[in-house]
Amino acid sequence: MTSTAAGIMRALAKTSPGPGAELVERPAPTPAEGEVLLQVEAASICGTDYHLYTWDDWAAENLVPPRILGHEIAGTVTAIGGGVTRVKEGDLVGVESHLFDWTCAQCRRGDMHLCRNLRVIGVHVDGGFAEQVVIPEANAIESNGLDPAVVALQEPMGNAVHAAFAEPIEGRSVLVTGCGPIGLCAVGIAKAAGAALVIATDTEAYRLELARTMGADLALDASDPATEE
Repeated sequence: MTSTAAGIMRALAKTSPGPGAELVERPAPTPAEGEVLLQVEAASICGTDYHLYTWDDWAAENLVPPRILGHEIAGTVTAIGGGVTRVKEGDLVGVESHLFDWTCAQCRRGDMHLCRNLRVIGVHVDGGFAEQVVIPEANAIESNGLDPAVVALQEPMGNAVHAAFAEPIEGRSVLVTGCGPIGLCAVGIAKAAGAALVIATDTEAYRLELARTMGADLALDASDPATEE
């Protein structure tokens, strides 16, 4: 997708409260101090985006339209703001979707996931379902040489990595309950990390087949009474 005119980009945005989203034209952003501008190469759809699209209670409490959606992003750095030193123009990067204040007590002790002023790209600030997006340099994950479609999935895969390595895996049996995107990533990670047996459960046949593709030794239908036995 290419820009419709110089300085204008297309984006998928939540323009008003209620179900749905719209393809809109917006001024292309420019990076401020400590920020980088990305040409979006790939973006994936998260369950959060579904909540925002359907406009459930969570969405109504967290998003104030208008807002460009999307937080699972891969992009090429096309411009940098002042003070940026770690990434350079031409780098392919993934995006850490959480924006921390770095000053609250939780952030200062290293518990950024508990930040008192936590914001999320694509929810509280404009996101990556667009031709271009601006992010803090601190949120850019250098990913040169990787497929952008894979890079866009680093954000949900990180959740799976965190869960999979919460306890020792090598030589052990691992059960993954639920084969959505994060569960499927967990299956592959557990197998690659040396689990002796990886069992996956779900109620959808196509998800169970995906689990087998990801390396599950057993993929069982959780709705089948025989599975419980």
